[in-house]
Parts: sequence; C-alpha cells; structure tokens
Amino acid sequence: GGTSLEVRFNSGSSAEVFASKQRRYDITGGYDSDSLRVSVRTPSQYKVAFQASAFLNDFYNFNRRHVSRAWSFTLDTTLTPLDRWRVETRLRHSRTFDPSNTLEDRIWLGSLRTFYLFSPDTFLSVFVQGRSDHTPLGTQKTFLISNVFGWEFTRGSRLFVAINDSRDDGTGTFRLNNQTFVLKIVRSIDL
Repeated sequence: GGTSLEVRFNSGSSAEVFASKQRRYDITGGYDSDSLRVSVRTPSQYKVAFQASAFLNDFYNFNRRHVSRAWSFTLDTTLTPLDRWRVETRLRHSRTFDPSNTLEDRIWLGSLRTFYLFSPDTFLSVFVQGRSDHTPLGTQKTFLISNVFGWEFTRGSRLFVAINDSRDDGTGTFRLNNQTFVLKIVRSIDL
C-alpha cells in the first residue's frame, strides 16, 4: 500500500508521485521499506511516447536500523514508425548504498524490444538487453538476445520458433552462458 497523487493533462500526459511505508518479507525474514517514486508519462497514441521515473528506497531491518538506500532512474520510450511496427527501449541506472552512504552496487541496464506484425496471423519479436553490474568484487557484464517468430497457420493452431542467447563475462572472458532453440506448436480446442 501507499499514497499516490497523479495529475492527468488534457493532452493525455500525466505526472505521478507515489510514497509508501511497507513491511516486506524475504528469505531472511521481515524488513521495512520507505519508498518514493516520481514519474512523468506522455500519451501512448503518439508515434513517440516516453515515461521517465525516479525511485528512492530506504530499507530497515527488524530493529528499524537503517541497512541500505537505493535509488534508480528509468527512461522508457516507445516508437511506432508504422502501425504494424513498435520499438520499445529502456535505459535504467541504479545505485545501492550501505548505512554509511558508501556505494555498494551500481547497475546500468539497456534494452531494446521490437515487434513487427507481418499479418494478423504472423509476427516477429526481437529483444536485446545489456547489463553492467559494478560491485566491490568487480564488474560483470551480461548480454541477452531473444527472438520469437509466431504464425497462426490455421484457426487455433500456432507455430512458435524462439532462439535465445545469453552471454556474460563472469569468468573474465565474454563467453556463451546459455543458448536455447525452441519449436512449439499449439492447438486450441473450442469446447
């Protein structure tokens, strides 16, 4: 839960402020979180739309002792060059600090997703993501690419072909981490 204040403009744009105090649980037990989010969004019906968001989170352990602070900034854009083609991008930067305000973690994440509809029955989706994590133990970079082709060859019967490839430099060399090829046929049955 939390409190939200959103202002919507006649153009379809909006601005929002969200604040919350929450009790959360993870594998180590319960902890408290104070969060603040500010975001600005343009309407999605335009050829170019964006949303910019900033977050600030403070985390407290069981005795309400401050254990970390995290902040992040995200910029999402959506480009629609054609009615059948959509391109989405995301750029995110976040940092985590310990109680003495020393930097613990710095993350950069960038992604691009494109979706093209060849016909009402056929589409292609491509997703590319790069991430850089900088911690006191070093920097690790990861890369992911995912392609999905879908085709409804008869009513209720679909073919999906997916190819995924992920790589990281966890060993000091940029090596293949995971590679997947999936062929899936789906048949829907109307009862």
